[in-house]
Amino acid sequence: MNSCCCDSDMQTKTMKPLPMTTWVLGFGGVIPFFVLFLALLPGLTPGFINRQDIALMLLAYAAIILSFIGAVHWGVALAMEDDQGTNQSSNHYLYGIMPALIAWFVLLLPHNIAFFVMAGLVMLAYGGDALLLFKRLKSDYSILRLYLTAAVSLLLTASGLALTLQA
Repeated sequence: MNSCCCDSDMQTKTMKPLPMTTWVLGFGGVIPFFVLFLALLPGLTPGFINRQDIALMLLAYAAIILSFIGAVHWGVALAMEDDQGTNQSSNHYLYGIMPALIAWFVLLLPHNIAFFVMAGLVMLAYGGDALLLFKRLKSDYSILRLYLTAAVSLLLTASGLALTLQA
């Protein structure tokens, strides 16, 4: 997948395709969201665990993923520290901790509400990455993130609906 976009200087740059491993691992990360969503559905909840525990497992996994998404900014800031100004690096470092901190607080909410908030955070993180990160990368990471964001947001929203409608 070759695409291009414009950087801040309006110069066109060619986007390199991500390695297949990146795509496989990225979509592999969606599997726990899907499996735990299914476990929340009536008749599919395993007998050895209750739905509230499944909900907590799913929300905790979402918080971990949001932490990972934020950490990508630290990696970019560290890798580009010589190329970008101190202010730009500081923005990446500061933004990088926000998804984890906010997601941790969301874990304190009632589960049926937390699913909807967490889905919103995943979408908001994509928006933040679109503003701060994607233009700095020379890969199709933004496309992968778009697909993963859509899948995860839909699964979190569906999980919230499943939990709310069965309450």
